[in-house]
Amino acid sequence: MKKVLFVSTIIFISTLVRAECYHNGYYVRFGMMVSDSTSDNGYAHVYGYVFVYSCDLNIDSLRCTEHLKKAFVRGKEDDTLTYFQHRMIYQYPRSHNPDSPLEEKIPIYYLLNKATVPLKNIRWIEINELIRYPSYIKISSELQLCDNTWIGQVPIKIVAFWSNWSFVCSHQLFIHANSEKVDAVIRQLALKQKELEGMKYEDIDNNSVKINKEIEEIVRKLDGEKVVVVSECTD
Repeated sequence: MKKVLFVSTIIFISTLVRAECYHNGYYVRFGMMVSDSTSDNGYAHVYGYVFVYSCDLNIDSLRCTEHLKKAFVRGKEDDTLTYFQHRMIYQYPRSHNPDSPLEEKIPIYYLLNKATVPLKNIRWIEINELIRYPSYIKISSELQLCDNTWIGQVPIKIVAFWSNWSFVCSHQLFIHANSEKVDAVIRQLALKQKELEGMKYEDIDNNSVKINKEIEEIVRKLDGEKVVVVSECTD
C-alpha cells in the first residue's frame, strides 16, 4: 500500500511540475545562418523571434543548434521552423490608472509577421536574448507594425472583464480611442459578466470552453480598433 501511495505521489508531483513549466516560457530573439541559393556564398543570416515553453528549452543547451531546432518547433515531428520577423512591446499599467509611472507598468510582447524555414536549411542558431514570461498572459487583439504610432501613448480608458474562475479567461481592454464599436463591445462584456455572476459554479465549469469561445468572439470584434486586449488564461 505504501509503495502504491509513493508511486502515486511521484506521478502527481511530476504532473504538477510539467503543468507548471507550461505556464512559463521565454520570448527568444535569435539569429541563424540558413541556406540561400540566391546569395553569393550560398547562405543568409536571418534574425527572428519565437516563444518557447520552459518545458521545451534546456538552458544548459542554448549553444546546441539541434536542441534549439527541437525546442523552437515545440518537440513536434516537424521539418519546418515557424518564427516571427518582428516583436512589439506594450507597456500596460499594474493598476487601473492609465497615468501610472513607467516603473509601475508591465511590458508585454507581441510577435508578428510569420515566416518559415526548413530545418534542414539551418546551419546554426544563436540566441541573442531570452525574456522569461508567463505563457498564460498575452495580447489577444490583432496588432500591426504601424500600430506602434499609438500603442506607446497613454490609454484614455481601461476596462476589465475579470473572471473569478481559473477556467474562464480574464481580459483587460486598454482603450486608446473611443468608437461606437468599442462602446458596443464594452456593453456586451458587461452583460456577459453579469450572466456569469448569476450562474452556478458547476454550470460554468462544465461549459467553460463554450464560455471562453463566446467571450473571445466578443473581444475579436475590437480588431482594427485602437485597443490593446491583454488576456489571462491560467487553465
